[in-house]
Amino acid sequence: MYNRSLWEDLKSCKVPLQFIVGEKDVKFKNIAQKMRDTMCQSTETTNVPEIVEIPYSGHAAHIENPLTAISAISRFIREVEFKS
Repeated sequence: MYNRSLWEDLKSCKVPLQFIVGEKDVKFKNIAQKMRDTMCQSTETTNVPEIVEIPYSGHAAHIENPLTAISAISRFIREVEFKS
């Protein structure tokens, strides 16, 4: 089965996004930044995703530092609800 790349679809994404990455997870920090850069190239949307780095954590940031991850997610949800 062929899985097509969704990178181009990011340019037309109209929903608020938050990328959560671990401070020590260099690979996924770079991927999140690349995704954000791709979205910012679009003229179709003003949606600029937020990138949150969870301190003292790697790839499993939500497990390694759950309270900080929960706090970031909760804040993001409140902001999205406020803008709606």
